[in-house]
Amino acid sequence: MKKLLLFDIDGTLITGRGIPKKVALNVIQKHFPNFKNGNEVRFNGMTDPLIVQQVLASNNHKIELDDPIINIILDDFLCELKKHVTPQTPPDILPGVENLLKTCSLDNAIFMGLVTGNMMHGAKIKLNAAGLDSYFSLGAFGSDHWNRNELPPIAISRADKYFGKTFLAEDTWIIGDSPKDVECAKANGLKCLAVLTGKIDKQVMLKAGADFVMQDLGNLEEFFSIIKNS
Repeated sequence: MKKLLLFDIDGTLITGRGIPKKVALNVIQKHFPNFKNGNEVRFNGMTDPLIVQQVLASNNHKIELDDPIINIILDDFLCELKKHVTPQTPPDILPGVENLLKTCSLDNAIFMGLVTGNMMHGAKIKLNAAGLDSYFSLGAFGSDHWNRNELPPIAISRADKYFGKTFLAEDTWIIGDSPKDVECAKANGLKCLAVLTGKIDKQVMLKAGADFVMQDLGNLEEFFSIIKNS
């Protein structure tokens, strides 16, 4: 039976060692010189537009999500990100990820995509730098909608068209490292496999509603047992 696996990126497949966050905060400070706070805002699971809004709110700048300044900041962020995240200075690939993606790509019953809060171009920059971009031809991104819960249906629709198949909710998995990944799965009637590589406690993920939790993506036998038998 075919399965559609929709992966988060940051904290699930790779870690940027704080570089993207530093770049984002520097860009925001360029537009708001009196900017002081931001490091305390947890980016986990948020879409990029929401991150900008929340960071600005932490500095007493109340900005609506449709305010043009958010897209201006995000465009500048992507330009700067491309300079700092490259194949020469790549993000770290998390344990087991390369082997897992390669194995999935060779399985005719498994199809892969992305559901990530990254802007589409940001996702491409990060995955290209890590050498993982060839595994993903589609997805849904923070540039599609600021609300992560709106992204899975977009990704599934794109997968249906790209692969020429119809993916049912019961055969579609969200794989991510934050409660927001779990939330977007449950909001759409999808299954969720959570990983603990984002430093979120296992009990937090289970309380959020994760169907299964793995320490990381390094145990192929456990991973495929969950995906294919659940």
